[in-house]
Amino acid sequence: MRSKTILFATAALAWSLTAAGAFAEMVAEFYKGKTVQFIVGSDVGSGGDTYNRLIAQFIGRHIPGNPTIVPQNMPAAGGIVHINYMYKQAHRDGTEVGLTREAVPFEPLLLGSKSKANFDVTKFNWLTSPNSFLNVALAWETSDVKTAADLLTKELIVGGVGQTGSTNDANILSNLLGFKFKVIQGYPGPAAVDLAMENGELEGRATAGWTGLTTRHADWLRDKKVKILYQMGATRHPNIPSDVPTLMELAKTEEQKTILMLKYASNEIGFPFMLPPDVPQDRVDAMRKAFVDTYKDPDFIAAAKSQGVEVFPVAPERIMEVYKQAYSAPRELVEKLAELSKAPAK
Repeated sequence: MRSKTILFATAALAWSLTAAGAFAEMVAEFYKGKTVQFIVGSDVGSGGDTYNRLIAQFIGRHIPGNPTIVPQNMPAAGGIVHINYMYKQAHRDGTEVGLTREAVPFEPLLLGSKSKANFDVTKFNWLTSPNSFLNVALAWETSDVKTAADLLTKELIVGGVGQTGSTNDANILSNLLGFKFKVIQGYPGPAAVDLAMENGELEGRATAGWTGLTTRHADWLRDKKVKILYQMGATRHPNIPSDVPTLMELAKTEEQKTILMLKYASNEIGFPFMLPPDVPQDRVDAMRKAFVDTYKDPDFIAAAKSQGVEVFPVAPERIMEVYKQAYSAPRELVEKLAELSKAPAK
C-alpha cells in the first residue's frame, strides 16, 4: 500500500489535540452501542460499493466506542439522490457516513440551473478517499470499435446513468473530440449497464471504473471480452496496456486539454467519504483518524489484497482543495464544458 497515508498527518494531529481526556471519552460514549450507516450512492458491485463494504468490515474497531457498521446502497439518479440526502436529511451526529460517486459533487458546477443537486460541496465534512479514480472506455468484443481512433468513424452504443458520469462523459467527448457515442438513457447504475452489455443491448461504455472492472469483471479482461479504448487519467496506469492512450494524448488543442483537465479533476479524489454538515468536530476528527487506522490495519490490507482492490488514500484537505479549485475555474471554460455536456446535435 502506497505511503500516501502520511497525508493524513493533519487529520491525525487534529485528533490527537482534541481527543485527549474528556473529548475521547465523549466520542467513545456517544458511539458505544450505536449503529453507523455507511451509505454509498451507487449500486451493489460498483467500485464505490466495493470500497464501502470492504472498509465497513474493519473500521468499526477503529472508531471510539466500536459501533456496528452497516453498509447501505442508495443508487438512484446516478448518485444525486444520495448526495442530496447526505446534505439535507442525514443525521448530523456522525451516525451516517456517505460515499459519493466521483462526478456527482461537480454536477452543480457543470449543469448550473439544470442540476437537480441541492448541496454546497464545501460544507460537507470530507473524510478521505481510499483511492484515486481511474476510468476507462470499453467496447464489447462483438463491436466494430476496437480502438479510440475507431470512435471517430464508427458508432458505439453505450448506456447512460443520470446526467453525470457516463452520460456526461459520452456527450463531452462526442462534442469535444468527435467521438461517435450513441447514449441509451435510463439505466439506474453501472451494474445495469454491464448486464446490458453482456445481453447485447449495449456495445460498450464511455466510462467504466477500473476498480469495478478488475474486481467484478476480471473475466472480461482475462477472456478478452472487452477492448479498452482509452484511459481518462492524465498519466498512464501501469496495469493498462501501453497502446491504450490517455484522453490528454488524444486532445489536439490546448483548450481541449484544459477542458479535459477541468472535467476530470474528479478522478484524483476518486471515492470520497463524507459526513453531513454540522457534525460535531470531535466526531469528524475521530472518524478521519479511524480511516487512517483502518488503512494501516493488517487485516484490512490483507483483505484488500485478496480482493484485488487498490488502496492509495487521498487526504480530506486535498479533496477540499480540488473542489475549491474546480469551482473557482474561469466561468467561460465552465460554460463551455457545460455546453459540451449536452447531447450532440443529430
